[in-house]
Amino acid sequence: MNPRLGITFGGEVPLPDLVQYSRQAEAQGFDSLWMAEHYCLRDAFTSMAAAAAATHTIKIGSGVINPYTRSTPLIAMSIAAIDELAEGRTFLGWGSTNRFWTNLGITDDQPVHTLRESIQLTRRLLAGETVTHQGRRETLQQIHLGFPPHRKTIPMYVGAVQKRMLQLAGEIADGALLSNLATTDYVTYALQQIRAGAERRGRSLSQLDLACYAMTWLRDDAAKVVPALKRRIATLLAVPGREILFGAEGVTNPAVLHVIDAAKKGRIDEAAASISDDLLHAVTISGTAAECTHRLHEYFQAGVKVVVIRPVGTAPDRLIDALASE
Repeated sequence: MNPRLGITFGGEVPLPDLVQYSRQAEAQGFDSLWMAEHYCLRDAFTSMAAAAAATHTIKIGSGVINPYTRSTPLIAMSIAAIDELAEGRTFLGWGSTNRFWTNLGITDDQPVHTLRESIQLTRRLLAGETVTHQGRRETLQQIHLGFPPHRKTIPMYVGAVQKRMLQLAGEIADGALLSNLATTDYVTYALQQIRAGAERRGRSLSQLDLACYAMTWLRDDAAKVVPALKRRIATLLAVPGREILFGAEGVTNPAVLHVIDAAKKGRIDEAAASISDDLLHAVTISGTAAECTHRLHEYFQAGVKVVVIRPVGTAPDRLIDALASE
């Protein structure tokens, strides 16, 4: 399979602008649009529907939705409706990284189990089954879709960072979506875990798609991008376990550990100031259009099949044109 390029939007983009960017990405040969969902911004399904109505060939999906704020019947009916509108171009990316929304009273100490259950139930509903189920988080009594979906199977991706979730992707999903800040060294680690999960179910790694988010900007925007981006990265690295995104050696790299230690202790300014150019380069894609393209190919060579750019600082339309021209 040829390397592919996607782009993600996180709900911060006004829908009329998202429609224009979606059309532009399609015209420039991008493979896919990934709609992230962050509370309380524009939701992923509305964004997917807007893009679906405005385009013809580009694939459109979530990156990611969670199994907590919607029931599986609602997820199934929503994606089936959008897939009908898109004439079979959709996919569903699932994740649980935002499961601790304390303001919503949401917690879960078994996210892998919950995600497995939700994906399986959604697949059964899309396949036309009448589902009765008693689970940890959800009870369904004789539930079925009230309309025939355009497709009975829709590709499912698992957004994953840690070992068990990566292995779940290998076990049950059509693909995995790696997080922002994933280095090429981490891609190697992730593939090992995905393969382990796949082999446990008698599957081959070649059967699975691998997508990876990458924060991306052009060098001439660096002055306005880098200071804010370093703070953003420091905040993300304060989440427990994120050192693995630097690969197996990240857990022993003094430069990485210093940033993470300061971030976890709430010293975000110190953590951001400690992010060297080398660390920044390792977890993002930046430079001239040619340099960004070179970095994209580093991810492809590591085993990623679709790099999903996350515009930061540089306007999406500039990035789409710059990368497509290379």
